[in-house]
Amino acid sequence: MEGVSSLFKVGGRVPLLKLKYYGYDFDLLFVEVPCYIPLRKEYKENLNFEDTDKLINQIIFNLKMGPIEDIRSIILPLSEHFIYSGQFGFFNGTNLSVMACKTILLNKRNSQQSIVHLLEQFYKTFTKWLDERNWKNPVLLESLIDRQQLAQQSNNSLNEHNDQIRIKNLLDWNINSDFTKRRQVFGLDNYTVYNQNIRRLEDHAKLMWPIIAPGNPPQNSGFNINYSTSKILLTEMRLASESLKYIQSVIKYYINKKRKSRKGKTIIKNTWINWLDGGPFEEKYEHFMAITSMNLNSNNQIFEEFNNFVETRIRLGLVFNIENISEIDYCHAKPGRVWNNEECPSIIMKNNIIKEKINGEKDVNNDNTSTNLLCTTWIVGIKMKSNKRLPSLIFISSSNHFEEFTNRIKQKYFLPEEERENIQLLASYWSKNQLKLELKNKQK
Repeated sequence: MEGVSSLFKVGGRVPLLKLKYYGYDFDLLFVEVPCYIPLRKEYKENLNFEDTDKLINQIIFNLKMGPIEDIRSIILPLSEHFIYSGQFGFFNGTNLSVMACKTILLNKRNSQQSIVHLLEQFYKTFTKWLDERNWKNPVLLESLIDRQQLAQQSNNSLNEHNDQIRIKNLLDWNINSDFTKRRQVFGLDNYTVYNQNIRRLEDHAKLMWPIIAPGNPPQNSGFNINYSTSKILLTEMRLASESLKYIQSVIKYYINKKRKSRKGKTIIKNTWINWLDGGPFEEKYEHFMAITSMNLNSNNQIFEEFNNFVETRIRLGLVFNIENISEIDYCHAKPGRVWNNEECPSIIMKNNIIKEKINGEKDVNNDNTSTNLLCTTWIVGIKMKSNKRLPSLIFISSSNHFEEFTNRIKQKYFLPEEERENIQLLASYWSKNQLKLELKNKQK
């Protein structure tokens, strides 16, 4: 197909297709949809299409100060603040849609909503929910009780399909099944001796961020959010909520001016841009971990499939193997790839571990080999428990944690025997200065 440069199937809890179309990345999820489903009257009234359309028009009107692409401001706060990636345990399109719709429905009586008011209500509603840890009150667009009553009526007329009913009941979201699944994900059923590490994993296994996507069956779209990523999300949401107050004051000042000017519109626009800007990721932390996969072969298809698999394992790998270093509070994986199947960072090429891992016939000191070596690198910010500047010695002495991290991923993936020497995976510590230097060299 014209414009498609890559297309891969990615396995996981939610299988998807990764598609690159004219340089843009898409994640495609597929569900079975009947040919025709009439929209029931009660859904029309519940969703209130007329009010929703008015709100959308109001948002567009308030953002219409420049090129049409500025409407992306609704999504940009998340991507620019590095908290938009369901794979890495942050927000994704599904749970954001549910949260946004919930905000609209809770405020549908207010016909004078602006984008600032909508965002203010969004952060106010959900930061309060998070602060209270009111997990037993999930985010819902429709009542689960009503759904269960409708399902029961349907079940009564379909008794001959008992197997289908039993499967449906197993798939439908509920608090108990969510808790059981989380315990399984974090391996808590495998421990026989209670210790500090189990206590840490129990924090991750607790019910959190139950954002229930409507559909059949209803599912928790926030399942991948864990204790660590929840801290990051809550911090960013609090900061965004406070910053909105300044935006409100700027907009109010220039809207109330009798004489409107282009300068006022520019100032409002720049105020939005500053709010959207999360700053460079390398400035958020003092310590970083680089996860690098290396390819010595020109067979990029296998390499890309391996990289897609690695991405599905980073979230849990950080919890199991890196955050169990006692000095670490949490890890923040930057969504996306910083190096993507391109020339390797110089710090990787100088690493002695690489020389040990690569076959002697493919010596990295050989010019031909070094030019053929391609790397894909993910960057993880590390938040320490202490505010003191801790030496990198902590991470050097914890090198076995990094090795366990990569080994755990490689053991879960089957590489053809002929590719096992060609494709390698390395996790290494980088200081802030090292990361900034590598990013600077990359831009040259």
